[in-house]
Amino acid sequence: NDEFDGDGDGENTDNDDSDSDGDDMEIERQSKLLDQEMEQERLDAEEEMQRTIATKTSVYHLPTEEELKDEEDRVVPPSEIKQRVDDILHVLTDFKARRETV
Repeated sequence: NDEFDGDGDGENTDNDDSDSDGDDMEIERQSKLLDQEMEQERLDAEEEMQRTIATKTSVYHLPTEEELKDEEDRVVPPSEIKQRVDDILHVLTDFKARRETV
């Protein structure tokens, strides 16, 4: 009979092998999960770095004469004025890196 291991005691020793195979498969599954998590973390870190670079290296654009003329007649709400002042202060703190090249 094929279900016996051939030594005549009638025990099937394949169970020991299947247990270790099951352990190996579990370890491989956990390893793949860890690899996927590490890859996702790498992608997230790269995306965050690109976002940081984009926000830290943006160049401030000075308004043109036409833009200034259009804004002369417009009533500006206080919240927009505060935001504009904050933006200007932000640019001036890092003017050398953010200045517009001519």
